[in-house]
Amino acid sequence: MSTALVLAGHGSHILPETAGVIWRYVDRLRAIGVADEITAGFWKEQPEFSQVLKTVGADTVVIVPLFTASGYYVNKVIPAAMGPDGTITRRDGRTIYLTKTLGEHPSITDIVQTRVTDAIKNANLTYSETAVAIIGHGTARSNTTQLTTQAQVQAIRERTTVAEVVDAYLDDEPRIPSIYSRTSAPNLVVVPFFLAQGSHVARDVPAALGIPYGTYPARVNGRNVYYTDPIGTEDAVIELIQQLMAETGIPQKQGTSTAWAHFPQVGVNGLIEAINKQKPFTFGELDITAADIAPVGSTRELVLGNPAEIRAHVRENPFRPLASATDLPRDWVAPIENISQAAAVIETVYPGAIADWASQPTIEPIEAVIKRHPGMFETLNGLDDAKLAHFVSGVCGRCIKFPTWHQPEIATGAIPCSTPCNKLLSNLKENTQ
Repeated sequence: MSTALVLAGHGSHILPETAGVIWRYVDRLRAIGVADEITAGFWKEQPEFSQVLKTVGADTVVIVPLFTASGYYVNKVIPAAMGPDGTITRRDGRTIYLTKTLGEHPSITDIVQTRVTDAIKNANLTYSETAVAIIGHGTARSNTTQLTTQAQVQAIRERTTVAEVVDAYLDDEPRIPSIYSRTSAPNLVVVPFFLAQGSHVARDVPAALGIPYGTYPARVNGRNVYYTDPIGTEDAVIELIQQLMAETGIPQKQGTSTAWAHFPQVGVNGLIEAINKQKPFTFGELDITAADIAPVGSTRELVLGNPAEIRAHVRENPFRPLASATDLPRDWVAPIENISQAAAVIETVYPGAIADWASQPTIEPIEAVIKRHPGMFETLNGLDDAKLAHFVSGVCGRCIKFPTWHQPEIATGAIPCSTPCNKLLSNLKENTQ
């Protein structure tokens, strides 16, 4: 039996950390070697939910949703895009396990409690003069999203002696500003029940609290407000992911590994064969030789030695939400020990693209994607052809992939894109409403 572990997260078009923290989990889990193939899939970044399972060849796949609640994305979006129809799905000779969300793991409360107690200790506060507010996302699309946040509220009430504990939500009632009227203690510790330092944690929640991000403690309405880190930055999360995987009954691999092992394998053998036949070999904007990989025309000023270094440079500074965009930094080189490592470098720069390059994927037109996610992209129904073509040119025209979903004729050797990406759909939605 071969196994693949897929971490499913939201991703972002605004800030790198939303998916960045998940890629760091992937790096850690690859180094541990818990499965034959380990990767991540996202709603807003590459590889997207609808494509990520096509990148792994294992006959047993475990999907761990890195969300704090079993709400709209877990109950609606992931099943629609990734295909699981329950906790266990058997399809096309493959068994797919969908675990509970990270936020439903009982030990997540330990991390929340640590956030509270550390804030109180570091600021030299007293429990009796401190209130706690736990901030969840919430959504009107799901009536279950609040449950995990409410569970944390109850647990902190039982585990600590703070004066008050309340919940509040970014996109649901009770709203975040209500915490000032619902609590009265002079000190207020606010814990964002989110995974990463994404746009919600960095911008939206502080704005709703009335505090500039990074200005802590802040003085608001006569109260001292202490805003903590989100819950997903703890090393303990790695253990929780492994425990969620173990609950499926699938045996985890044992032993240590390297930074370049346990990458997705679909298309890798064909890529290695192609590289061996033609050196140097070009993939997207990358030149591959027997010794190294670098962007076409690179100045080679920076030598990047592992996936984390490569990802930080090509994805995060500045943030490139579309990994396959034709705007790679051209100042770096990554030495490789063998051609197999070349495939891992390419997968790091262009997540999911090797599988696209190697396959003849079934085309999914934009109408099918809109139908697959009711309520998400409904404003795009009946989209004018000229407007669609304009945005295809603006987004797809700056991508290493060719939009076969829009124009089936593709040049030999081009990398096909069989379905419109979230970046394109989001741009269309923003300009159609």
